[in-house]
Amino acid sequence: MDTIHKNKITALIVSFYRFEYLELCVKSLRETYPDINIIVGNNGPEDGRKEALCRKFGAKYYQLPFDSGICVGRNMLIDKIETEFILIGDDDFYYTKDAKLPELLDFLKKNTYFSLIGGRIRENGILRNYQGFINEYSDHFIYEKLPGYYLNSGFPTKVDLTFNFFIARTEMLQDVRWDEKIKVAYEHSTFFIDAKRKEYNAAFHPEAIVIHKPPIKQENREEYEQYNFYRQRKNDKKRFFEKYKLAYVIDMNGRRDIYDGTDINRITFCVTHFERKEGLQNLLFSIAKKYSFAKILIADQSKDFSAKDYRKLWGELETAGLKKRPKALNMPYDSGLSFCRNELVKMADTPYVLILEDDFQFTAETRLEALLDILESLPTVGIAGGDVREHNISVKFNFFWEKEGQILKQKPDGDYWNEVMNVRYKITGSTMNFFLARKAVFSDIQWDPKLKINSEHTDFFYRLAKDTGWQVAFTEDCAIKHNKELDRNIKEEYRGLRDRRDFFKILFKKHGINKIKYLSGHSIFLQDGNVVTGRNL
Repeated sequence: MDTIHKNKITALIVSFYRFEYLELCVKSLRETYPDINIIVGNNGPEDGRKEALCRKFGAKYYQLPFDSGICVGRNMLIDKIETEFILIGDDDFYYTKDAKLPELLDFLKKNTYFSLIGGRIRENGILRNYQGFINEYSDHFIYEKLPGYYLNSGFPTKVDLTFNFFIARTEMLQDVRWDEKIKVAYEHSTFFIDAKRKEYNAAFHPEAIVIHKPPIKQENREEYEQYNFYRQRKNDKKRFFEKYKLAYVIDMNGRRDIYDGTDINRITFCVTHFERKEGLQNLLFSIAKKYSFAKILIADQSKDFSAKDYRKLWGELETAGLKKRPKALNMPYDSGLSFCRNELVKMADTPYVLILEDDFQFTAETRLEALLDILESLPTVGIAGGDVREHNISVKFNFFWEKEGQILKQKPDGDYWNEVMNVRYKITGSTMNFFLARKAVFSDIQWDPKLKINSEHTDFFYRLAKDTGWQVAFTEDCAIKHNKELDRNIKEEYRGLRDRRDFFKILFKKHGINKIKYLSGHSIFLQDGNVVTGRNL
């Protein structure tokens, strides 16, 4: 059994869900290197298992803010460490004597030129390599592999970066820190780039090897699904590219990686259309101007569907700069907003869908990036709504729904604003019909096709809060224009279809209510069998 210098080094582990991996990790460290100090920070939910595990193996345990990220976690734990050296590793590592921690430690003690030294990982029996150099240019990075002959030398060599398995001087980690605007992805490259820029030197030892993802038995499959759900976020990439002002990166395998600043290809623009042709054209041309690579689906429930007119419109949009030809779905006449939206979402093949109506118009303030940043940063938020403006005045529809007896009423959402990725937002219970949503939300809820209009919005957001675990966020950092004046030019027939209140009767019966009370001071209720509006009583 290998030994290390007692009280010289602390193993720092940040854990998120995945109890079985952490259990093997801590156990292997304690059994292989019994004198090592171990500190574990858990930024996942706590049910007592991880804390009990740490007590069993003599490790210090800290509960971190939920989903605070590996960077925040490491920085917080570093401030609690008093040893001269720190071992950085992930919670799904398994340590054997092949990790050669004593040799790595001795190397740093004897070579003050270096501030950290790392090794390799073995995954599914295969040795993985991620050590080499980062060549920085004005608008791009090129990663360069360490030449292969160094892998067989048996001796440490200088590199710019290595795996997240390394020993570093504590004073160096207190200086460099991890970028706390990054949760997990790209935190690795960012750390080594920042260390290099501060002129700290890194070394790589080809014979220091740790096992990655050892075989485990997942006791709680949902726990690992939650881990993967939170893990699949993209705005860490945005932070990385924007921080270093990069146009592209070429990785160690020669692949070029770019970030266009929007990730617009991950969104399907879902437009409901009913008779207002002028409005639809205004909307589409405004999208073409702002997001030329938008993927657009239109559900057209108008009486007259003209494929010829759409082909002509597609040509005009292409001339205006739209790169992808929209698709128009010929829906049954007057099939309703709910039915059309359900069909649009069903056809979307992207992780996100943008809900739009044909009397909206994109402006310079329509920053879909803000909505995407919210969803990418807050996995429990399923819908991010933007500000809808009529004649430059915001039309507010953010509040919580609350049922008291037979009354459904709006409840203020307060003035509790937060910020993520420089986007100001607050958690609410409803938003206007301009929002970006995860497609996964619609596995849990759809619009009620019996509610064609007027009441469909109330029903959807009330059930979203009551029947699902998804949250709603609202931001004023993304706004869209509502062309309300277009209704003056529409057919009288449509005007009558637009103002049907009988759907509220279905809503009332469905939820066992007889009144809806609004923050504005008005109510909708039944009187002599008719749906009427009046002041709150």
